[in-house]
Amino acid sequence: MQEMVGPNGFFTSVFGISALVSASLFIVLIGYIVLKDLPLMDKQGRYLSYFFTHRKREAKALTATWVIAFCFFVTTWFLSTL
Repeated sequence: MQEMVGPNGFFTSVFGISALVSASLFIVLIGYIVLKDLPLMDKQGRYLSYFFTHRKREAKALTATWVIAFCFFVTTWFLSTL
């Protein structure tokens, strides 16, 4: 069982790579949304309130991606300590 979990285990590596991929997807989604909505941003910085009132689908996708990445990171940490 030691070769499956632990600092060099197979499951630890799989969950670690999954955490890296989901965190990268989170960063890419932020970049895509910001570039898509760049003309809407004003100089007063009211974009964030506009985003959460008018872009609920994108906000849910970002939140879900962040939660998934966080869960993968926590699972990787837990498996590496076994």
